[in-house]
Amino acid sequence: MKLIIKEYLGLLLEREELDAILPDLLSQMGLNVYTKPMRGTPEFGVDIAAVGSINNGVESVYLFSVKEGNLTRSTWLSSSPQSLKPSLEQILDAYIPSRIPPEHIDKPIVICPCFGGDVNTNVKQDLAGYEKRNTQGNISFENWNGDKLAGYIEDYLLNEELLTSPLQSLFRKSLALIDNPEASIKHFIILLNMILEYKSIDEPKRLSQINVCLWILYSWGRDLGNIETAYLAAEKSILFAWEIAKKDQGKNNKNMKAYYSILNTYNKISSDYIENKILPYTNIKHGISVAIGLQSDVSVNLKLFDLLSRLAIYGLHLQNKLFTLKPEENKNIIDKIKKCTSSIKEMIINNPLLLSPYKDDQAIDIFLALYLLSYDNEHDSFVAEWISHLINLSFISYTGNAKYPSNINKFYELLEHPASTDIKYKHKVTKASILYPTLAIFSALYKLDNLNDEILKFVNQHFQHCTMLYWYPKDDSEHHFYIKNKLHGAELTSIQLDKDKLLDQVFNECQSSNDFFNLSIIKQKLEPILLTACRSNRTPVPLHVLCDFYESSFINNKETTKQINADVQPSNSNTV
Repeated sequence: MKLIIKEYLGLLLEREELDAILPDLLSQMGLNVYTKPMRGTPEFGVDIAAVGSINNGVESVYLFSVKEGNLTRSTWLSSSPQSLKPSLEQILDAYIPSRIPPEHIDKPIVICPCFGGDVNTNVKQDLAGYEKRNTQGNISFENWNGDKLAGYIEDYLLNEELLTSPLQSLFRKSLALIDNPEASIKHFIILLNMILEYKSIDEPKRLSQINVCLWILYSWGRDLGNIETAYLAAEKSILFAWEIAKKDQGKNNKNMKAYYSILNTYNKISSDYIENKILPYTNIKHGISVAIGLQSDVSVNLKLFDLLSRLAIYGLHLQNKLFTLKPEENKNIIDKIKKCTSSIKEMIINNPLLLSPYKDDQAIDIFLALYLLSYDNEHDSFVAEWISHLINLSFISYTGNAKYPSNINKFYELLEHPASTDIKYKHKVTKASILYPTLAIFSALYKLDNLNDEILKFVNQHFQHCTMLYWYPKDDSEHHFYIKNKLHGAELTSIQLDKDKLLDQVFNECQSSNDFFNLSIIKQKLEPILLTACRSNRTPVPLHVLCDFYESSFINNKETTKQINADVQPSNSNTV
């Protein structure tokens, strides 16, 4: 395990990676971390500062200067002020005389050059000489290289008490199968389940353990150029971790601090995945479809809708972050959101299978994309056109016996679908639907009366056998929403798709069903985590998230959208 950890440490970058893991490690070692890395503020050579005792030693002040990888000649001393030697000199000349808190100034001070790898041979003598010359009084030096860090991580974060032999075995299997995401993630989920059940270990330690395991999985995958497993693991990690963290939700407690560390790791992995694996290909005709590299149209269709919802979730996390920032800090986030929404539109235009859902539960992916697009009315015309295509192609596929949306979940059955033109078969695989109510609800919210009329006409003519329904969380949802170990919530059935009755019916149910607002994640104002749970666990998105839009003038005062030409085909242009 130590070799695995050391290799992982050597792969970490300095900023927001190695310096993000170190504070958690120091806290688990019993030290009080009083300075963490912050962008835009002078650090005087110190990335992390902590005070405390290690291994029952003398209580000391530890000052860390963090560098990535091996310590080489260039990272020791070069023209860059980020080299280690200038940083050490800043610590001696500026930080120690003026920045150490007064209550700690008389304690021993340990300056710790910290790097994920080893010291190169041609640097060892220089480093040792520098440290010997400047060791005086209460100031000493202690090198924290990859070996030392790996040993501490193994002892304090992944020790036998926390990560027992069965868990270590599961973790190794997940790493070994990292190029097979489906197999790798199965082992990782079992690992998360076992950590969740370790009730004898306190919550912050279990949360830190999840974060370290996730970081190792991500660093290995990134080194191999395949972070699919890391993305799926990150998604599951923030959901399982919430089951642990939610017991104590105050913002300043150890549970929430540890949880936000996992959430930061998730955001880094998600950003890496979206910005490097999806966004470069959305403006290329069939770019995503070809990049998927699968032969079956079913495989491509399922993966396209999966990627669509990943992109939407990324944008919704950014949108939620926007609400927490000061106006002057918003520009970068706003630009990312705009890039995300324009990429969603490009992806749909350039990959026509996104106009034809094969599964009814792809309503979840569609809902998430529409929800993100609904934040800005400049997308209204596109939304109207996309909904029109989704409706018309679904109806044409059903009447023409092509691949129409069904309740089939088994892949091999989807390959054969439609297996028959017999009406009994059609009724069997379309017993219930959240897709058509979802499309009808958004059509009504956008005042697309012609589309509502089309849905109602089709359902009355062909879908009298199908139960139109939508799902709502209930009082049991808190216990099962995040990891979905059993069915929960309740269904509103016999939804009336008539545009004059639909919105009142579904949103009145939201008002009478307040359990959504009692969910711990909603109380903590972390709505994107709930949306991530919907995407990952295939749970319909609660309509409560649309209540503000429904009640606001943004929705109620929309101008009627212009008539859409039902024959419009996806553009051959690479831009929206």
